[in-house]
Amino acid sequence: MNQLYFMKGLTLIEEGYCNDALNLISTIDSDDVKFTYLKALSYVRASNKDLAFVEIENCLSKDPSNVEVLILKGKLLWSIDRVDEGNECFWGAHSIFPEHHEVVEFLSIQRPRAMEYYKKAVKFVF
Repeated sequence: MNQLYFMKGLTLIEEGYCNDALNLISTIDSDDVKFTYLKALSYVRASNKDLAFVEIENCLSKDPSNVEVLILKGKLLWSIDRVDEGNECFWGAHSIFPEHHEVVEFLSIQRPRAMEYYKKAVKFVF
């Protein structure tokens, strides 16, 4: 039954009904991290970043290896110009699940930048 609630909450968020999703999630009596993640995602979509960070930290305190939460935190940090911290979240997600499609996309962005710095360093040294 919880899986159905999770899917319904996710659908509501994706359709833009963040308040309805929050109402649904608040009726569920569960310590499952995925519902805390849904709360955080609802707050992100509703542009309430402070509450999103609170819920993200709640998730990570329960499950520090949750790749989806690390990625969400990374994106949220990027959105407030804390790029290095956001990158660290993605590197953390990479160390857990390097094949995750968003981690792969992150690496595809980072690889050319790393090569640019590498070439500059080599040119400087030699």
